[in-house]
Amino acid sequence: MPNLLYAERITILAGESGVGKTTFALEIADALTRTGKLWGNTVEVLRGRVLWLDFDHSWGRLQEILDAYYGEGERELYTLAPEHLVPLEPQTLPAYRRAIERYGIDLIIADTAFDWLAVKDSNDETEARAKLQLVRELITSTGCGVLLHHLRKSGEGPPVPMPYRAYTAGQPKWTRLPSCIVPIGTGRISCDSRLPKTATATDAKWSF
Repeated sequence: MPNLLYAERITILAGESGVGKTTFALEIADALTRTGKLWGNTVEVLRGRVLWLDFDHSWGRLQEILDAYYGEGERELYTLAPEHLVPLEPQTLPAYRRAIERYGIDLIIADTAFDWLAVKDSNDETEARAKLQLVRELITSTGCGVLLHHLRKSGEGPPVPMPYRAYTAGQPKWTRLPSCIVPIGTGRISCDSRLPKTATATDAKWSF
């Protein structure tokens, strides 16, 4: 997905609560696994298989949203059984690698990032680097891309100046580490030049 998602790269989907991060992630999943079209059929994307790690929302509810918003149909969209939905840690890395290789997964969507990575201290940059290094090991060995849904809920964590609050819900130490950050908001966000490659969303019109 040019200028947004790349093979063997980490993208963070960030923004305040309620701006539509989950809906946007579902639209990406639908485009990749069913239609090959994004944003009202205006952008063509390569088809692929998606693994959705649903730590934050029940998959049944997400399926309802998918069908209601984007239509019913078969999708190459995979989830894990609850007993297999575990944090990414050194001891679980091989199991995730096997699942990705078995089903030919092209993109992992983790909702939420902090749940999947079992983050204990979101302000610890050393921990942040170690957690994302695990993700890099996974994608390097499998060739898939990773979309990390918002880091944590709005209102949690210390206040920080804009634009970092919009990007990472108060977790600026994570902004320097991924390949790309996609900030979502109801108004245009000014991207900080110190951040990685970014895409900006404004009122359902997405510009890159």
